[in-house]
Amino acid sequence: MACGLDHSVFITNSYLVYSMGTNSLGQLGIIDKSGSCNKFSPILIEDLMDQDPYDVACGNNHSLVLTRYGTVFAWGHNHHGQCGVLKSNMKSLDIKVTQPTLVNCSNVNQISCGADHSAVLDSYGKVQTFGCNQHGQLGLGSFHDEFAPALITSIPERITQVACGVDQTIVLVDSGRLFAMGNNSNGQLGFYSQV
Repeated sequence: MACGLDHSVFITNSYLVYSMGTNSLGQLGIIDKSGSCNKFSPILIEDLMDQDPYDVACGNNHSLVLTRYGTVFAWGHNHHGQCGVLKSNMKSLDIKVTQPTLVNCSNVNQISCGADHSAVLDSYGKVQTFGCNQHGQLGLGSFHDEFAPALITSIPERITQVACGVDQTIVLVDSGRLFAMGNNSNGQLGFYSQV
């Protein structure tokens, strides 16, 4: 289970995904024809019924689901590319991904969401990030938002774990060392300087 700013998502023992809360930016992964933005009881996300979901992560207004096949689905607010699913028919600003959409990555074994960015770790020990990069939280050596998964190439070791905070990302590597990137205004990266 996971919680965003005003929405929550969980997976049942029978591998069904439910969401609840606000749907004003597509956070619930459903197309709501009733005209109501808020759902006060869990709603089944039917598009994921045959996908064998394994894990879920939520950002402020977007969500990711990891399947047992190593694939990732995303939905919700995609203004910065945090869903990683930019298509040619979408505008680059104020994008709502209202239904679960396959993200272009494979062999994934861990997912994590920050406020407006996401990270996926694959079985080869590589991390791809996408979304808001205002503070360098994607670890790509730039400050440009990414609308599709982009590989972090600056970490020289196999990555074993990834975690996203609001505007930061931390990865753990095989040797036990941590690498941190993003906003350090309150020392959240664990060293005394802003990166």
